[in-house]
Amino acid sequence: MLTATLIAAVLAAGPVEPRDPPVMQVRAAGLDLSDGRHAALFADRVVEQSRRFCAQHVERITPEHPANPRFCERGMAEAAVRALPEAHRQRFVAAGGPGRLYRLLR
Repeated sequence: MLTATLIAAVLAAGPVEPRDPPVMQVRAAGLDLSDGRHAALFADRVVEQSRRFCAQHVERITPEHPANPRFCERGMAEAAVRALPEAHRQRFVAAGGPGRLYRLLR
């Protein structure tokens, strides 16, 4: 009886649709990433968003490391920096942003 009920519940749920992967966004508008203070502020935002995002999505983003949210956080932080337009990324790097980013992610 329980088996029949479980099968009916699964069949009633219908086919599983693949979901789009979640997207993390970090606001950089209004920041001059060549300024060390602004680069540090952007790094802070990246770390904060990475932690919040991975707290919700670690199993989807890094299924091979679900018990290690730091793995997810580092990967998402790197992706956020790579997503910057090249000129902005170069300014962020020159202003020391990655150093702050990696210190915060330890």
